[in-house]
Amino acid sequence: MHSEPWAVRSGSSTLQKELESAVRVIQRLVHVASPASVSGDEARALVGLFAEAERAASSGIALFSPVVVETGSYAKVGHGSAADWLGAVSGSSAGEAKGRLVAAERAVGVPSLTEALHEGDLSTAQLKLMSQAAAAAPGSEDSLLELAEKGASHQELSDAASRLRAAARCRETERARRARVHDGRHIRWRQSPEGGIRGEFWCDEIAWARVAPRLEAE
Repeated sequence: MHSEPWAVRSGSSTLQKELESAVRVIQRLVHVASPASVSGDEARALVGLFAEAERAASSGIALFSPVVVETGSYAKVGHGSAADWLGAVSGSSAGEAKGRLVAAERAVGVPSLTEALHEGDLSTAQLKLMSQAAAAAPGSEDSLLELAEKGASHQELSDAASRLRAAARCRETERARRARVHDGRHIRWRQSPEGGIRGEFWCDEIAWARVAPRLEAE
């Protein structure tokens, strides 16, 4: 039986206090740890536990970050965008943080993914893969969650997601496919740490046929 979400069971102040306590415990254990004093088997077990904690933490970030985005709370601490804020608090690039936010926001509308997050079962990479698959092939997330529960590797999950998306595309009409691509059209750019600007875009073939000659000419 799954436990009830914290929002139902307890006030946010209690959740914050308990989470702060848990974080401090992990930080203390890491601080005093002596890796050279344990056996290989003990180290393997400890890494497994730390990985479990990491998945739980990633799930928590995915559950609560959409609220920060929706309320605009990130601006109160001086950040110009939610991606900048999450990148700063998680120690990642704004581009990576943006991908995490997109995956988290997609998961909000997918009950099985939300449930998996409440169970603390999904890593950042798994959520991104499954949320992308759910967007392209609704219902595919259930198959992927089942594979993950059976211990499938990330590569196996990725291959399965690709097959599910391909099958969904085969069922689409050409008009529906173009409409989906049109709805998802975007252009994104960011400053590269190595210098210069790095970007990406997505559009349908007809739009690309109009844009490509101009880019090639430039």
